[in-house]
Amino acid sequence: MAEYYQAVDLQPPDPASLPKPSFTSAPFGKSSFAKPLGAKRGGGAKSGSAPASVPRPQTAPAPKKVAAAAAETLVEQWANGLVGVSSQFSTSDNSARQLLGKHTVYPQFGPNVRAWSPVPRAGHSREWVRLLYRQPVVPASVVVFQSFNPGSLIEVRGAAEPIGADGADSEWVTLWCGERYNTDPNRQACDALELKIAPGDAPPGGIRVLELALDTTGWSEDFWSELDAVKLLGVSAVSVSGNVIEVVPRAYITKQLSETPKSFRERAAWVRKPTWEIELTIPIPNHPCEASILA
Repeated sequence: MAEYYQAVDLQPPDPASLPKPSFTSAPFGKSSFAKPLGAKRGGGAKSGSAPASVPRPQTAPAPKKVAAAAAETLVEQWANGLVGVSSQFSTSDNSARQLLGKHTVYPQFGPNVRAWSPVPRAGHSREWVRLLYRQPVVPASVVVFQSFNPGSLIEVRGAAEPIGADGADSEWVTLWCGERYNTDPNRQACDALELKIAPGDAPPGGIRVLELALDTTGWSEDFWSELDAVKLLGVSAVSVSGNVIEVVPRAYITKQLSETPKSFRERAAWVRKPTWEIELTIPIPNHPCEASILA
């Protein structure tokens, strides 16, 4: 019966302790320092005797395929467009546009004009803001940077695309909801609240729009909350089906080489799409080359 051997990790022996070579100590071509498969370290046949035979090893099962989405690296995105807002302190200081891009106030805390601060509307106890992101993702988490009186956030919703005025007709799904803690005396002065999104809570096609809702109960001229930025993390695919990730193309209006910046903007204005779908491919005077033109 054929015999199978497996080399083991041994320290080089002292040459003086080695036995004299013998052609009867092991089959031709096999070293006396080899062990049969399955033998424990330190055991096995003694030097000078043939190793015991072992059963033929079984073939290891093929590794299971892992879903492509699990192997994908998470994409980190910051809001680059404003879809709509229920209220804001002004159109500049403490406006909703202060939420675009990376955080600029956190980890500092306190009232700051570079953070969004809504103004409670009469008869309403919730204020919201809707943000657009460049790339659709299957979300894994949302990080909300609360720079002043954290704890007013009570709900986060997501949608694949903004539909209707201010995104009101978008197909929203709830990603997270919770209770406010802005009255907790033990809360931090500011925080980066990471909200984990459970698998299956988001549509398989992914999202690129987020809506954040704040509970403004008890707000006054002496007490309010401010948000600095919102980071979205997720798999950089817009459709995950089994083990296959399908990327759904998005339409863009690209400036032609023969067009002037002015003619390009005029042509884009007639396209029946929201302005956040119009992507610039070259810098234009008075329009910083960002991911998209803001409304």
